[in-house]
Order: sequence, then structure tokens, then C-alpha cells
Amino acid sequence: LQALDAFTYDFPEAHQSREMLAKLLIQQGEPERAMQVVDLGLTIAPRRNGYKKVKARLLLTQGQAADAATLLSDNRPSVTDDVEYHDLLATGLLSSAAYEQAALSYQALLAIDSQPGRWWYGLAASLDAQGQSRQAAQAYEQALRREDLGAALRQGSQQRLQAIRLALP
Repeated sequence: LQALDAFTYDFPEAHQSREMLAKLLIQQGEPERAMQVVDLGLTIAPRRNGYKKVKARLLLTQGQAADAATLLSDNRPSVTDDVEYHDLLATGLLSSAAYEQAALSYQALLAIDSQPGRWWYGLAASLDAQGQSRQAAQAYEQALRREDLGAALRQGSQQRLQAIRLALP
């Protein structure tokens, strides 16, 4: 860590090294230092998506989803160029109750890859929050068909799907 820190100090344009330093600091349980490293990187290269993604992850873990979504909404790459970027953006939008935008983000991700269960869940939750019950039920059903859907999201999907079915005529 010290060598990497010194290297990035000596070579401010060593962006990949700075990103790695931030990620290592996160792994070491030093999110404040990681944030400082990423903020310095964003000062040097404000449009660098790697820095934005690391900072967004930090913001999401700190419960600052709206800030993460705002950070990622500016100068975003295409979905095909950086799926991870858009995955983080969709998560931030859903977590910050920007449901319409979250639904659009999840739809764009699913157009690229229809397999991830958490994307189906994100779409379902976004539609559900907008009162689009039939579409939400279909998305929850798709989420439940995916083997990779985590236990908590699976349980939430089952509960919401049951509630929606009871409420629909």
C-alpha cells in the first residue's frame, strides 16, 4: 500500500494504480482513505469512469445512494461499453427512489443480458413502486426463474408477487 501510494504521488497520471490503491484500501477496511484517493483521482481526471465507479460503491455502502446516482448520471458511457457502470447507476437510482429512471436503467441492462436475477428484481421493484403492478409481477416472475437470485431478493420477490396477485382483479 505504501509503495502504491508513493507511486501514485510521484505519477499523478497513473490512474489504474490509483484505482487499485483505492480498492485495496477498501479491502483493508479504510473507506475514508479510499475516498480521499478517489477524490484526488477525480480532481485530476474528472471523467474517469473507474474513479466514478469506486466512489459510487463507497457512497452506496455509506447509504448515500442519491449522491452515487448523481455522480454516475453525468457523462456516462453506453451500456454496452460499461455494464458495471450502469449496474451501479441502476442500483443508486432504485435505492434513491428514482423509480422511473431506475426502471429505464434496468431495462437497458436486461436488453444486454437477460440473465441476472437481481436486474429483474430491480426492474420489478422499480415498476412496483410506480404502481405498474402487472408489469412488476411479470418482472418478479422473471427474477424468481433465475438461479442466481439471492435469498433475500428471492424472498422479497415472492412476497411482493403474492401481494400483487391478491390485489389484482
